[in-house]
Amino acid sequence: MILLLLAALDCRASLPAGQREQVPVPVWLTMGRWDPATTSLRAWAAETMNRDHPALRAAEYGPDAAGELLRGGRVALFLDGLDEMPLAIRTQAMRRINDEAQGQRIVLTSRTVEFQHALLESRIHNTAVIELRPVRPSAAATYLLNGQAGAARIRWKQLGACLKRNPGSAAARALDNPLPLSAARDAYSGQDPMILTELRGSPLPRPYASICSTSC
Repeated sequence: MILLLLAALDCRASLPAGQREQVPVPVWLTMGRWDPATTSLRAWAAETMNRDHPALRAAEYGPDAAGELLRGGRVALFLDGLDEMPLAIRTQAMRRINDEAQGQRIVLTSRTVEFQHALLESRIHNTAVIELRPVRPSAAATYLLNGQAGAARIRWKQLGACLKRNPGSAAARALDNPLPLSAARDAYSGQDPMILTELRGSPLPRPYASICSTSC
C-alpha cells in the first residue's frame, strides 16, 4: 500500500500544471479508531486528517479545510486496517464506504480471509478487487541486492541465486512476502544470510517465526 501511495504521488507530480490539480492527493488513514456506527466516513476522515496534518487547521484555509477537500474530491483515501476491526464493526465500515463514498477515490486494504468474512454481511459495489501474489524469487533476489556493496553484496548475491535455483525451498517460501523479506535484509545485514537456506522445512528462526505468524 505504501508503494502504491508513493506511485500515486509520483504520477501526480509528473503531470503538467493544470492537470496536476485535477488529480486527488493520496492520504493514508488507519481505520482502527473509526467507529462507523456513530461517525460517518467523511466526518471521521476529516477529523483524522486534521489530527495528522495540523496545518489544515490554519485560519487562512477556513474553518473546515479537510471537509472541503473531501467534498471536492481533492484527496484519495488510502484506508488501512479493515482486517484489524472486529467483524461487526468491519461490516458497518464497509456499509458506510459503500453508501457514502460516491465520487471519492478509495483504496482499502485487508487480509484476504477477513475481507471474505466481511463480504458475507456487506459488499462494496463498483470496486476492483486485487489480491497480492507472492514475491517471485527473482524479484526477491533483486531487492536483496539493492544498495549492497563489497562482501555483503557477494553474500546476498549467493542467497539470491539459491532462491532462484530452488523456488520451492523453505527459504524461498519464507521470503515470498514483503514483510519477512525486508526483515531478513535488516536482520542479516552483518552476517551471512546463507543460513536461511538451511531451513529445510523446519520452523523459521527468529525473527521470522513471529513475523510470518502475523503476515502469511
